[in-house]
Amino acid sequence: MSAANLQAAAWATRAVCEVSELTLPPQWASESERREITARASAIPNGLGRFWQITAPNGARSHLYGTKHSNARVMLDLPPELEEALARARIIATESERRLSQRRFFRNDPLDSLRWRNSRGTAQPAPFEAEILPWVRTFYSGMGLSQPWTILTDVALADLLLHEPCNDFNAGVFPIMDDLILLEGLLAGAEERGLEPQGLFLTELSKPARKEELHGILQVFGAYTQPRRDSAGRQAGMALYAQGRLGEMMAWDTLYLEEVFGVERAQTYLEAADSYLLRDRNALWVKGIEEELLNGDVVMAVGAFHLPGETGLVALLRARGFTVERIMVAGERER
Repeated sequence: MSAANLQAAAWATRAVCEVSELTLPPQWASESERREITARASAIPNGLGRFWQITAPNGARSHLYGTKHSNARVMLDLPPELEEALARARIIATESERRLSQRRFFRNDPLDSLRWRNSRGTAQPAPFEAEILPWVRTFYSGMGLSQPWTILTDVALADLLLHEPCNDFNAGVFPIMDDLILLEGLLAGAEERGLEPQGLFLTELSKPARKEELHGILQVFGAYTQPRRDSAGRQAGMALYAQGRLGEMMAWDTLYLEEVFGVERAQTYLEAADSYLLRDRNALWVKGIEEELLNGDVVMAVGAFHLPGETGLVALLRARGFTVERIMVAGERER
């Protein structure tokens, strides 16, 4: 089931989804919330900046760019510094392979067995907490799925939740930022490199040992389906991103989850989700791309939340002997 073929969730109307300027709305957070967000963000290493230069011990240079998985027009003006890096890149490394390696995958997806339950139509308990279940129902019903947990596996439900419903309005017109970066690099002569194989999310989180992490992902991303009344929150998130304030974005997310679930459950779910999404995947990516970074001219373009933190890509690369320095681009905060 391709995200491009899904209709936007009923609550994600075009008016709610459209953002025309990258300024912080006055009502994006209360004064007390802003103070709390700032305080929490200050404890997140490397939480400021989208664009970084990676210098190998031998002097070879590459770059790391934190993306936002959005095809909103306002998000698609890439910084000139990134454009320059793409023009001379040897390899563009995105989160996973974008192009299918074999034609047969168009007809028969080998991962379908991980998406569908064996006994379709039988009663299945919804894998979501009571606080968020009404939102999740609305989210899925907007896709034409009344009770998807009766036919879809939990990992397939999580996979759908990871897709931004607002992208549907521009699907087929504007690419998401990651694909635009990849396209520009390929047109300039670079090679594509997926940091992980296609479908790794499905195969890895289908393992019994990942049960708690999968449950955490379902709750965290299920909480993000709360119906939106206007575009203020979406605009604020994009503005913080454009200003390079990634640590504040992460802190704001945590604060929101605590409001939904309470502090204890929010922390449990977030830690479980991040242990796979932002710890294990980051470690896998660095290990896989390290040799190419020693040869230089690599542009890594991955979701912005993969950069900050103690297990973030900036910290992991430094721990492996690379010098990683921020390149401040227009519109970002200096400190």
